Amino acid sequence: MKNRFPSVLIGLGMLVATGLNAQPLEGITGLYKGTLEHPEGDVISLVGQVVERPNQILTGRLTAGNATCGLRGDKEGPGGVMIGAIRYHDRDYIVMASVMDAQMHCLFRDRNDMEADAAYVKLEREWKDSPLAGKPAPEGAVVLFDGSGYDEWDLLPGTVSGGLRVGGNTLRSKREFGDVELHLEFRLPFMPYNEGQARANSGLYVQGRYEIQVLDSFGDAPGDNLCGGIYQIAKPLVQACLPPEVWQTYDITFRAPRFDANGQKTEDATLTAYLNGVLIHDQLKLPHATPGGVSSSEAAMGPILLQDHSCDVRYRNIWVKPLD
Repeated sequence: MKNRFPSVLIGLGMLVATGLNAQPLEGITGLYKGTLEHPEGDVISLVGQVVERPNQILTGRLTAGNATCGLRGDKEGPGGVMIGAIRYHDRDYIVMASVMDAQMHCLFRDRNDMEADAAYVKLEREWKDSPLAGKPAPEGAVVLFDGSGYDEWDLLPGTVSGGLRVGGNTLRSKREFGDVELHLEFRLPFMPYNEGQARANSGLYVQGRYEIQVLDSFGDAPGDNLCGGIYQIAKPLVQACLPPEVWQTYDITFRAPRFDANGQKTEDATLTAYLNGVLIHDQLKLPHATPGGVSSSEAAMGPILLQDHSCDVRYRNIWVKPLD
């Protein structure tokens, strides 16, 4: 079996896993990367996602340049097998993928010429934290948590090495804020036997009223009830989640709602948000508070709230810079 597409030669660039405190999972869930070298010299990125789900189901996604396909299969044996179909350079290919030894092994076969040689490539597992993990607090910021103490919080969080823990207490900042720039880092537990809202669930409430979802939504399509979504208001522009057990980041610019002298709202709150350095909301208007916060009534000031859903979600490096 020759290492080539019937019409496109393949060259793999190996990527070494790096990270800040990131430790690979024992399973095969993860992000896998490499490159394709086109015969004309263009280098095309290859990105694979693999997600372990309940009942030994595997789902995934493979992207080659601008072409993307979904993958699905069963976890039988160490790496399981997933199957999908992708259209690349005006040709249709069947894709079979398996994961072993921290590598995603992919086999491409021309579905219109099953007698042609198949192409075999492998992608290396990439295991690293968000590129913005460890972002320092700027001058004028209020540091809510830097690992040195819990004085800024009303409820004493669980004490763990390296972060605040929700999993018994919803955490609320003692201070209230209006217009802010907010940075926060979170780490989600690996829960392959759960799905949807039961998969590492928490939530960040800006001003205690507007929830941006914190969930393990790696490999899922964007949704308002999944990671990065503003519940019942907007889904993220793109899905920018990393796998569980690495440190992910939210960077948010929030403008509080405006009120007249009689307390009537004159302008909606707005929010711009980046998940792991990727823009997911751009000047999004928030017409109302979301459920589960400190109040359904909007206000000019409010606390930061970290929601408990009985999952061992951890937070660190939380700071807020007032803008008003």
